[in-house]
Amino acid sequence: MSESIILQVGNLPINRLALTNRVYLSPRNLAGLVNSLPPEVQASVGKLPLVLVGPHPYAAEAHPKIGEDEIALNGLHRRYAQLSLAARVEVRPFVPPPNFALATLELSVDLLAKRSVAPGGRTPPMEMDTERLAQDVLINYEGQIFEVGRVLAMDFEGTKVELTVASVGQIDLDGGGSS
Repeated sequence: MSESIILQVGNLPINRLALTNRVYLSPRNLAGLVNSLPPEVQASVGKLPLVLVGPHPYAAEAHPKIGEDEIALNGLHRRYAQLSLAARVEVRPFVPPPNFALATLELSVDLLAKRSVAPGGRTPPMEMDTERLAQDVLINYEGQIFEVGRVLAMDFEGTKVELTVASVGQIDLDGGGSS
């Protein structure tokens, strides 16, 4: 059985970490969670360990500025998980089930910081290369878990965007198709 710990929700130590979609723990806590897994499971943990924060899975990373009693979440994570600063939450390792793979991902895109309204009350639409955006999402969030409704912050070509997961489809690697 893997270990679980109760930690206090805190802010990220550096603002740019908000764009990673990761949660941050002290190096000791993250190592303890990973080491609590059976050895054969530890060997399968990728470069980004996954943890459950309450019922929600996130990629986790260690950061030396995070206290032993704390987990750092960005504002979008806190809003999605309905956690306020200083709330206490259970954190435990998450190991995806066998054959757990993403087949499709539909995201809605919005500007994170709304642009000022032009004279006449209308903001002109912004053009975005969706092919490049899709590639950036695949590269930046590889190995992470997505849930419908989760919101991510991302820097796309110098523009801060908010990505909301509209739908996910998983594929059965045993040949059963997608769901």
